[in-house]
Amino acid sequence: DESIRKIDYNVLKENFLAAGHFANNAVLVNTERNKNGLPSLQRNLQLDARACDIAKRVAKDQQPVTITDLGNLKRGPTIRVIHASMMENEKERSNILNPYITEFGMGTAKGIDGMLYLCQLFAKAQVLVCSDL
Repeated sequence: DESIRKIDYNVLKENFLAAGHFANNAVLVNTERNKNGLPSLQRNLQLDARACDIAKRVAKDQQPVTITDLGNLKRGPTIRVIHASMMENEKERSNILNPYITEFGMGTAKGIDGMLYLCQLFAKAQVLVCSDL
C-alpha cells in the first residue's frame, strides 16, 4: 500500500533536530563539568520527559513557569548560544557545575516565536542499599 510507505519528512526532520539538540547539549554540559574537574552526568529518562514537557509548554504558551532550584530554563536561537548564556549566569552555571549532582535530563522545543526553548533538570541518583538483618 503506497499510503503506508509515505514518510512525513517534516516530522522526521523535527524528530531528528530534537535528537541532535539533546545530544549536543549533553556533550556541552559534560564538557564544562570535565573542564572543571567534575565527573560527567548520566542521562535520566524520567528527567528528560519532564524537561521536554516543560520546554514544550513554555514554547507554546510563551508564559514563564517556576521550576525547581535544580533546573535551568532558557531560550535562544541555538543550543550553543543558550549554553554560553547559561555559563554566564551564576545560578545556571552553578546548577551545571554542582558537584553533588549525578544525573540530568533535558528537553527542547521550538517556540511560536521561532526561538528554541531548553529546559535542564538535575538530580542526585538515589542509591538503595539492601542488607541482611
